Amino acid sequence: MLHEGWKIYVKENPKQTFFMRGRWFYKRFKAIKNAIMVPPQTNTYKLLEQCQFAATITGTVGWEAITGGKNVLVFGWGVWYKTLPGVFSYHPSLKVSEIINNKINFQDLETQLNKLLNKMGNGVVYNKGGYKSIVEGYNKKNNINNIISSLEIILK
Repeated sequence: MLHEGWKIYVKENPKQTFFMRGRWFYKRFKAIKNAIMVPPQTNTYKLLEQCQFAATITGTVGWEAITGGKNVLVFGWGVWYKTLPGVFSYHPSLKVSEIINNKINFQDLETQLNKLLNKMGNGVVYNKGGYKSIVEGYNKKNNINNIISSLEIILK
């Protein structure tokens, strides 16, 4: 779907391991002529400043893109921010022009984000990846109680 001459710069999440990649992943990757793997230490925000748009399966880079004014193409169905302005879910008839011609309205983004956040519960439900380390004052017992309370509200 990309225009002739475009390059795809790929940056792995620093938490990515070979455990999460099949043995042939990087061999297949090298077969994509316009794809370039950049080191994981590469500054994400510098890449976003220079790109036409970002693309991800479900990654944080999509959130970083739209809050920085860049549109994002997502391939995964479980992206928490997928309903926000500037997010395009892949489908076979999607055109690059639809993505790059979209201008993110930050007031609309903030309004839609607040609506989404009002539907979310409290608590860290994924222990891997260091998420609990970014929660100020994280306490396991309090977290369990937060998750239980959130689930009770959702199930009602």
